[in-house]
Amino acid sequence: MSLSSRDLFEILELIWSTQLGLELAVDGLSGDMPMDPPEGLMTGTVQISGGFAGAVHLMCGRSVVRAAAARMFSVPEGDLDDEDLRDALGELTNMVGGNVKTLLPGSEFLSLPTVIEGLDYGVARLHSDVVARTQATYEGLPLQVVLLADHR
Repeated sequence: MSLSSRDLFEILELIWSTQLGLELAVDGLSGDMPMDPPEGLMTGTVQISGGFAGAVHLMCGRSVVRAAAARMFSVPEGDLDDEDLRDALGELTNMVGGNVKTLLPGSEFLSLPTVIEGLDYGVARLHSDVVARTQATYEGLPLQVVLLADHR
């Protein structure tokens, strides 16, 4: 396993800039970022299987997802509903996971994305360890990508 926090950040930044035309700022490349936005947290997750088994989580506040969804769907932010936000985060998570998968030798499958949302929740993948984590901000609001590897 040779993916680093820097690799995850570059994937996230590439997707954000090329697909959405939005600019992310580096907010450190490791450690824990407080992820408690007042408007609620959203987490997208995809599972990777094959030669590598694990998951990718993309976490950010609803306002970050709303800004991304407005760009993705070319509509004003006020015209988006909850389903649009879930669709956008699912697609962004799928893009991040797909890019990660290509860098992991032998990885063959990427699951459909799952989106979790709320004001107070945690996401855990049993029998796995964090192998890389990156964080960034969009207009001062946090985003985080976590790569987990299953114990084998």
